[in-house]
Amino acid sequence: MEASPMKDSLFRVPARCSTGGVFNCVAVAVTETGVAIRDTKDADKQTLVFSRNEWGSFVEAVKAGEFDIQ
Repeated sequence: MEASPMKDSLFRVPARCSTGGVFNCVAVAVTETGVAIRDTKDADKQTLVFSRNEWGSFVEAVKAGEFDIQ
C-alpha cells in the first residue's frame, strides 16, 4: 500500500534506537487507518503503510518466532 506524505511528528522511534545521536531503526506511526513505517536513516525514502490487520498479523508472526534466524 502506498503512503501519502505524513507529518514527522506522527512517527515514534524507540529510545534505544539512537547510538551516539545516529538513528538506525525504523520509525512507526499509528494512524486511524493503520500503521506506517519508515527508515530513520533516510526519512525521505518511501513510507510503507499497512492496515491494522496486516500489522497485527506481522506482530503475531514476530512474537511466534516466524522470522527468527536459525
